[in-house]
Amino acid sequence: FVNTHLEAFGDTAIREAQAKELIAAGGPLRSGKMPAVLVGDLNSDDDTVEGGDRLAYNALKKGGLVDRGTQKPMSCCVKSDMLADSNGSVADFDHYIDHIMTNRPKAVKTIKAGVTGRKPVNGYWNSDHAGVWSNLRMP
Repeated sequence: FVNTHLEAFGDTAIREAQAKELIAAGGPLRSGKMPAVLVGDLNSDDDTVEGGDRLAYNALKKGGLVDRGTQKPMSCCVKSDMLADSNGSVADFDHYIDHIMTNRPKAVKTIKAGVTGRKPVNGYWNSDHAGVWSNLRMP
């Protein structure tokens, strides 16, 4: 089980290099006999935005990782430094960069997946990200 947060603000090539490190021979997603599950804020997705937003995600996919979370509804991000409900909207959740992935898609099956935290509670958002979760079946 690997939980990570890839670089958020630097050059997109940094995220790509971090993703490649995860899938490199002997790396955390390649060492061991059991299936691996990667979770985290990868700051990368498969959208069609121009630029390098897809570099890290594409590197992980090329390395054999498959999504086991959900893209619907979107999970990122409330666009405010203050997480009071008056400073954000569910419409802010317009992309997904928080992922649940596996290196053994035939062995790790998604039973159910979803997103939580897409509305304020007691006047505040839980986070700028909604919570992505998955119920997985593994050997």
